[in-house]
Amino acid sequence: MIHYSLSWHVNWFHCSPDLDPSAMSSLMSSLMSSLMSSLMSSLVVLSLCLLTTVPQVRSHLCLLSPPQRGSMLAINKPGATDCILLKEPCGGRDDRGTPVSLMPGERFVVTFQKNLDHFVQASPGYFSVSLIEADRPQGQGHEILKMVDSSDPSLTLYSANVTMPHMPGHMILQARYVTNNPQAPPTFYQCADIHIGPRMH
Repeated sequence: MIHYSLSWHVNWFHCSPDLDPSAMSSLMSSLMSSLMSSLMSSLVVLSLCLLTTVPQVRSHLCLLSPPQRGSMLAINKPGATDCILLKEPCGGRDDRGTPVSLMPGERFVVTFQKNLDHFVQASPGYFSVSLIEADRPQGQGHEILKMVDSSDPSLTLYSANVTMPHMPGHMILQARYVTNNPQAPPTFYQCADIHIGPRMH
């Protein structure tokens, strides 16, 4: 648009050599105004394109039940800071203290939030919940839930009944959001601390 606007004005000027100074000044003013307007419009469009094409580099998963390690501030907003944890296995958050007590074989409702959607139709990711021995946090987890991602929007809550296995002791309940999205981090992490065995008082 800038190129064609400039060419039109220049050609018109060369075909009119007898313009008086005031008309010439008016023409140049109009030309500059048109150029600046076109340039600003192009810059705005370019900025919007850049904003929409820069890939997201944040993690977006929150664990509500059992409560995740750390806080849960502003989780009603997409991209909340407390839902941005990337480091395996627990996003870099340490043991929070008193674990939630559960009995072996007990049915328990796990609730987590897709804080920001990273769904891709061509290669859907998934959510996974596993139990890891607390004294071996880098060890192999025992998966108790797996759920395929969908086009559900950001801030969607998911709840599922899971059965606590006969694995007594202090355990880490780890939730993961595996995106399979090349424009997002591969895996997002959250952890909660639980104790499987007789109720702790």
